[in-house]
Amino acid sequence: MADLKLVYVNPVGQNSDGINEYEFLFSETPDTVWAENWELQCPSVCGDIKPGADMYTETKRVTTDVDFFCAQQNNCYSMQDCIDGCIALMWFYDNKDKAVVFKFGESLNSTIKKLTENGINNII
Repeated sequence: MADLKLVYVNPVGQNSDGINEYEFLFSETPDTVWAENWELQCPSVCGDIKPGADMYTETKRVTTDVDFFCAQQNNCYSMQDCIDGCIALMWFYDNKDKAVVFKFGESLNSTIKKLTENGINNII
């Protein structure tokens, strides 16, 4: 299997049990991943800016009661800033109020390890 890299976290919403669902998108070629409006300063007003299916290789679905903060939900930085490492792609706070940070281009193994170390084991 190729070395897959995290390129996007899509907040799907809450399921009927009130549990948060997210899609983690991974690519073999993160340097070519792009979507419409990623260069704009404020992605939270751009609507759906998920990359097209041809931009990523694999999807992992995560369900958790933890609230994740995704880069595209912010009002200050663009997705290009996320690619450049100015802000995290996704983050959440652990039970000690420490930020657990996921960067654009982070490996699949590292992503899964961070999630499972924080009790998030429902990864499909």
